[in-house]
Amino acid sequence: MSTLGLKIPTVGPLTLDPGLRVMASEAEASGASSVWVSDHIVMTERTESYYPYATGGKVTWDPDAPFADSLTACTWLAACSTRISIGPAVLILPLRDPIQLAKTAATIDWLSGGRLLLGVGTGWYAEEFAALGRDFSTRGPRTSETIEVLKACWTGRPQGLEGQFYRIEPGTLCFPRPVSPNGIPVMVGGMGRLARERAAKLGDGWLALTRWDILDVDDLARKLEHVHELRAPGMPRLRTVLRVSGKMRIGDVSGRLEALGRLARMGFDEVSVDPPWDDLAEARSVIAECRGAVA
Repeated sequence: MSTLGLKIPTVGPLTLDPGLRVMASEAEASGASSVWVSDHIVMTERTESYYPYATGGKVTWDPDAPFADSLTACTWLAACSTRISIGPAVLILPLRDPIQLAKTAATIDWLSGGRLLLGVGTGWYAEEFAALGRDFSTRGPRTSETIEVLKACWTGRPQGLEGQFYRIEPGTLCFPRPVSPNGIPVMVGGMGRLARERAAKLGDGWLALTRWDILDVDDLARKLEHVHELRAPGMPRLRTVLRVSGKMRIGDVSGRLEALGRLARMGFDEVSVDPPWDDLAEARSVIAECRGAVA
């Protein structure tokens, strides 16, 4: 069976009230296995890009709302907890300098006792890439190469690397190292074939993403089977997490518990949901119901 993950809002008023500290404590007390946060560096006044995680393809938050830096939020959540894993779902990898990211992620993991999960993706928001001066068209291969750089840096003594986009100078040292000798688990997000291939070939896990309004359990089962088939013989088993977006109110739970149970039984290691953090009592009830469904 599966464990339960929870989305923690890091954009808008809930970030401060009830706040990350309270939500981290509630998540840990509820028996959740992990918490996940969103990622963007900047927003733009006009967005024409299709947002794949909302009905109609439009962003669901106010672009003027405060949007916390995802890795800073992960650090705060780690400091406010002792057991749960923490991670971005997903960090937009081609917007980051890979060596600097390797250092930041390793530091969070080291300070938290090995609790960071690095969910990563290629990104959908072309305007954000343009605002930061990054090439949107090469985001796929740069994501793949960045994963290789991260894993090299997390050895502490990466060998010199000369890639298409990035270079590691010979003699470079990268400390601290992550707690695990295998480095931080890189959970590659995305539903397309290229994302699943990247997860199977370069990642430590696959972070699947869907919404309640488009949830197709049979399609997810086929994709889950496929991503495991893509894994080369001899490689460690791929860790799989499914993020189902869409706030879960108590009135929604009964109609969704059967689906959560099916998702757990089909083999996802974790199923993550969005509790109604604007009402802590309701959030506790929703989390308890969902945890029972996936256990």
